[in-house]
Amino acid sequence: MNRRFLCIILAAVAIGGGGLAVNHFRAGGECNRPVDPKLVSANTDFGVRLLKELVKSEKGKNVFISPASVSTALFMTYNGADGGTREAMARTLGVQAMTLDQINDANEALLANLRGQGAGVEVQMANSLWARNDVSFKDSFIDANRRYYSAKVTSLPFDSNAVNKINAWASNKTHGKIPQIINKLDPDNDIMVLTNAVYFAGEWAKAFDPKDTKDAPFTLSDGKEITVPMMTQKMDVRRFAVEFADMSRLRSTMRPEFLKHHSIPEAYGVGIPYKNGRTEMWVVLPTEGSLSSLVKGLSARKLEDWIAESRHDEVYVSMPRFKLACSFENQMKSALSDMGMSEAFDANKANFSRLVAGQVWISAIVHKTVLEVDEKGTVAAAVTAGLLSSGAPMSFDIDRPFLCLIRDNKTKAILFIGAVEDPR
Repeated sequence: MNRRFLCIILAAVAIGGGGLAVNHFRAGGECNRPVDPKLVSANTDFGVRLLKELVKSEKGKNVFISPASVSTALFMTYNGADGGTREAMARTLGVQAMTLDQINDANEALLANLRGQGAGVEVQMANSLWARNDVSFKDSFIDANRRYYSAKVTSLPFDSNAVNKINAWASNKTHGKIPQIINKLDPDNDIMVLTNAVYFAGEWAKAFDPKDTKDAPFTLSDGKEITVPMMTQKMDVRRFAVEFADMSRLRSTMRPEFLKHHSIPEAYGVGIPYKNGRTEMWVVLPTEGSLSSLVKGLSARKLEDWIAESRHDEVYVSMPRFKLACSFENQMKSALSDMGMSEAFDANKANFSRLVAGQVWISAIVHKTVLEVDEKGTVAAAVTAGLLSSGAPMSFDIDRPFLCLIRDNKTKAILFIGAVEDPR
């Protein structure tokens, strides 16, 4: 059987009140505050759409993201947006039907409900605003991020020391898994960096025995076979499964009227539980075709249906022991633009008037992740940084008498030259 896997960590972030920038949550302390299902549904849909865009652009490469991290950074930024920029961001994030207050309240409630993870699972989340010290930001924006997202606000000059501090923060909040998130800052145009970090460490409900880990074949999408350390054990999982091994052969032999009234699942998977009993890693395999084809046809509704229809069963699970790291910058900006929020990245059109006076736009979204899976459990970390820039948009207005010339750049010969006083 070809083994190609898409792993989806359904766990993931936690945050508390009281103005703390980070909280460590283990046993107890569960919150029963109602969570708006519209936000949960929107977040799931956003994560699936973002994954699809990145898989499309990163053909044949590992793509591992934290939708929770990206959406949190964007929701913090959203508090400063207005007009068409806010509308575009709302469509991209899937929260058009919610007011800003509803979005902030729902995020606060969702993050509070995730805090009581239980024994064997540790979740940390941190948010920060790094503000250039010579820029006056609007109090309502700062206050909202402090209140709803527990963001720590640091005012500092945007020099090389600021880069070091932001990277040190990212490294600290991810336990050294992501030591660097930005390379440089533009001290003239960059005015704020919004950062989110997520750290997850979970022990399997039943650990794999390292003695049972053996080298085994793993078939890549191009058909090439490689060897990986494969962990194996019998365990109680939730699963959805297809009863037939050869779907293409089955389709060719089935009567059309049967296919008309019976849907054939296009994937099967297992939910491997962590020790706390409320968190799982779902590993999903296509029944036929490539992983990219599976992702292309994926939707939040389909994913939710698959999981809802799963049942508990004892099965032998074999999965690779592996580590991976992903980094997205230009790809993230491109993906989010294709998803509908290109205006936020446009220096001429972006409207972040609720954040600061003057023209401001998102100049970059940097997203880095790591994932480590072994016999004991899982460690995953992510950092998202959004860079906000300001200043006069690049423009060149020819609105008075001008000199013009036509020049051959290869020979440096000027073919035509003139002074235009009146273009009528």
